[in-house]
Amino acid sequence: MTRACDLMCRYCRADAQRRFIAAKLRFHEWPVTPVSGAYIFNEEMRDWGHRFLYDSATLRKTFKLAGFNKVTEYTVDEKTDPVFVEAEWRNRYPGSNVFLVNNWEAMVFEAVR
Repeated sequence: MTRACDLMCRYCRADAQRRFIAAKLRFHEWPVTPVSGAYIFNEEMRDWGHRFLYDSATLRKTFKLAGFNKVTEYTVDEKTDPVFVEAEWRNRYPGSNVFLVNNWEAMVFEAVR
């Protein structure tokens, strides 16, 4: 959520954020607009049917309230279980649009009851 909100902050234009915005627009073939961050935020909410966006702290608390005792957050490209090594295809092509987008907007958690 924090990164999603950063998209609309005109004062928060870090290099990683600019690369994400450019990659996201290319990947989805969305138009470049004067308000690309807000455009992406709104497209993500509407096109994918999102009703609620989580940041790390909110998702962690939600897991805890749902009865999960052990909650661990990992980096998107971290391999923690050999069963899932081949399941995540978005990190196989470093530098690609899908790689840049996924590393910006995805979170990875393991929650155990």
